[in-house]
Amino acid sequence: MMTNPIWVVKTRLCLQSSKMDPNLVKYSGLSDTLIKIAGQEGLRGLYSGLVPGLFGVSHSAIQFGAYEELKKHYHNYYNQPITTKLGNTEYLCLAALSKFVAAFTTYPYQVVRARLQDLGNKYAGTADCVRPAHLRGRGSARLLQETRAQLVPRRADFCGL
Repeated sequence: MMTNPIWVVKTRLCLQSSKMDPNLVKYSGLSDTLIKIAGQEGLRGLYSGLVPGLFGVSHSAIQFGAYEELKKHYHNYYNQPITTKLGNTEYLCLAALSKFVAAFTTYPYQVVRARLQDLGNKYAGTADCVRPAHLRGRGSARLLQETRAQLVPRRADFCGL
C-alpha cells in the first residue's frame, strides 16, 4: 500500500507523450509528478488504482498452488512417489509454466490499475472502470488482449526466445 504512489507516478510518466491533450498536466520527473499529483488530486490521486493493485498479492499464491498441482500431476503421470526428486529441467519447466498461469490469471488487474491511474481517464472507481468496457463489448476479451500483448513478450524475453 505504501508503494502505490510510486506506481501512480510510474504510470503517469509512462503514459504521457507529446501527443497528449495540451490541457493535461505535464510531468518532468519523479518529484515533480509526486508534488503535482498530491497538490492537484490529493490522496485520492496518489492512491488511484489501489483496489486492483491489492489483487496482485494473489499472484504468488496462484503460482505456488499451480506449481504444486503441476508437480503432483507430473509425478502421477510417471507413476512416481510425490517425494521423487525432479531434475533441473523439470523444475525449470514446472516453475515457468506455473509462473505463466499466475501471470495470465492476475495480469488483467494491472490493466485496470493502469486505466485508473491514467490522468486522461476519469473513473469513479474500479467497478466503473471495468463495467463500461464490458458494456461496450470490450470487457474480458479486451483485458485478455491487453494482457497477452504485454505478457507474451515478457515471457519470451525470460525464456530467451
